Amino acid sequence: MNEKLQRALFQAAMDGDLDTIRWVFTLSNAFEAVARSNTEHREMREAALAQNKSPYHNTFRRLQSTESWYTRYESGFLFKRIIEYEQLHVLEWFLSAEACELLGDTMRGLLHDLAGAVIYLEGDHLDVLELILESHLFTQVLSPMERQYALQEIIELAIPLNRADLIRLLVTYGADVDGLVKRNGALMLCEKYRSLECVERLVESGVFEVQYSILSGSTAFENVQVMLALIKNGADAQGEPNRYSPLHTAAHFHATDFVETLVTHGCVDVNAGAMGGTTPLMLAVRGDRWSNSGLAIASFLVAHGANVSQPSDMGETALHFAVKGWVNKETAAFLIDKDTTLVNRPDENGTTPLLAMIQSFSFSNRDDDLDFLLSRGADPYIRNQRDESAYKKLLADKRGRAYVNSHPHFFPQQEDTSVWGVETPVEDGVVM
Repeated sequence: MNEKLQRALFQAAMDGDLDTIRWVFTLSNAFEAVARSNTEHREMREAALAQNKSPYHNTFRRLQSTESWYTRYESGFLFKRIIEYEQLHVLEWFLSAEACELLGDTMRGLLHDLAGAVIYLEGDHLDVLELILESHLFTQVLSPMERQYALQEIIELAIPLNRADLIRLLVTYGADVDGLVKRNGALMLCEKYRSLECVERLVESGVFEVQYSILSGSTAFENVQVMLALIKNGADAQGEPNRYSPLHTAAHFHATDFVETLVTHGCVDVNAGAMGGTTPLMLAVRGDRWSNSGLAIASFLVAHGANVSQPSDMGETALHFAVKGWVNKETAAFLIDKDTTLVNRPDENGTTPLLAMIQSFSFSNRDDDLDFLLSRGADPYIRNQRDESAYKKLLADKRGRAYVNSHPHFFPQQEDTSVWGVETPVEDGVVM
């Protein structure tokens, strides 16, 4: 469709001039543009449905271009302009049997964009959405499967906007919310976008199989009330075996409110192991300089049955996790107080928490961390399967040797100081 003819179409639509709109579509230039558009939309729709997928999914939706008769660089999407100018009789015509004879495949493909134009427009335009849902296009042209896909896609547009009123309307027009939940997790979208009202509306509207929705470890933690509503309505908060559960994720991010909600209301296993046997407690105590201490969450988890002595698949305990990287001494002390044997308990490779800590950092400004573990009884001479010990590691580093010399009370024994083939001399009890 040439620029002059397209400009005339847009202007007629905004003016509400149906006669001119009908005339435009009788011209050969417009006929060619419509035929091309119909073919493209039909091919994409058939490809999607053949794969049992929504024709409105991004994979199959045609990217709008200036070559489309319904889009212009200056004016945007034709149907958005029609709605903005409140020319609903024009919109009604495009959705009618008369227009569908000519434009049907294109209009079927544009339904998602048309609904989006209504939903995102400022103000309440439920009457426009009802016009679409009662139209010849929606009720007579779309197949039952297409109608369900369309309704479900529109619900997914409504959730981020917390439009519970739209969900109520869409259910009235036949949206299968059970199918929606099983297909792509609309309830999880509610959690992501903090849409408490939408959770309540979905459940109220017939989400009878919400119990089959599994909250995954990738669940976004935005609103604890939304998560509580999901759990109370039957969502499985335990996650899948050997994968991060919501509790693992909440513990990792030190999301205290979510940890407490999941443990108190979600019937979760506080000792569940994710990949590698990592427990929520291990993630909670793992420290870094940018996050808050995990002590509060660790205390809560232990009070509700978390086992501080439980090893990962590699034999690491929560204390190994707590002392690698940035050490939070209060959290580590809490674990040791619960089980004093942890301080020297090796992993499957024979590595103790002290050796693991030394292996994970440079010695600059870390004397306090060494002081902490050694003062709690850590044995620097325990060797792993590679014949490495904390003592040997310290002697292999200039700062480490300085630490050994300045803290002789932690190193009462003088072992063979040959480290990786390099002899470290000792004079008068001082490592040189």
